[in-house]
Amino acid sequence: MGGRGREPGRHRRGGRVRHDFPPASAVYATTGLTLAKSATESSFTLPGDTLHYSYLVTNNGFAPLQGPVSVSDDKATVTCPAVTTVGDLDNYLDPGEAITCTATYIVTPGDVTAASVTNTATPRATACALVIDGRGASPGCLSQACTTIRK
Repeated sequence: MGGRGREPGRHRRGGRVRHDFPPASAVYATTGLTLAKSATESSFTLPGDTLHYSYLVTNNGFAPLQGPVSVSDDKATVTCPAVTTVGDLDNYLDPGEAITCTATYIVTPGDVTAASVTNTATPRATACALVIDGRGASPGCLSQACTTIRK
C-alpha cells in the first residue's frame, strides 16, 4: 500500500487494476461536563434554616452523554430531572445542552458556629460511542460502548 491509499492489483485478463481510496482516519469526540452550583439564600442565621441549592450541569464536550445525569454532594441529596426534559427531549445530554438539578440542606449548629457551609458536588453522566463493525453502518451493526465520566 505504501501509505498513499492505493492498492494495486491485477485484473483477471492481465490488465492492471487500481483501487483508489482515502487514507484511513478517525475523529474522536471528547467528553466534558461543567458544574455551576448556587444557593438561593445568601446567608443563614439559625440551626434549622434551609438552604436551597441549584446545580447547572452542562455538556461542554463534543459527544452526547447518555442519561441519567446525576450530581453527588457531600452534604445534600441532589435530585436531577430526566434528560428527556431538556434540549431535543431525547435520552442524551447533547453538546451544549444543560440540565438543572436541585437540593436542600438544613443548617446545623456546627454550620452556625463556623459561619459557613462548605460542600463539594460532582456531576456524572455516561459517555457513549457508536461502534461500527466491519459490515457497514446499518442499524443492525451498531452497538454502544459506554463509560461513566465524572468531573
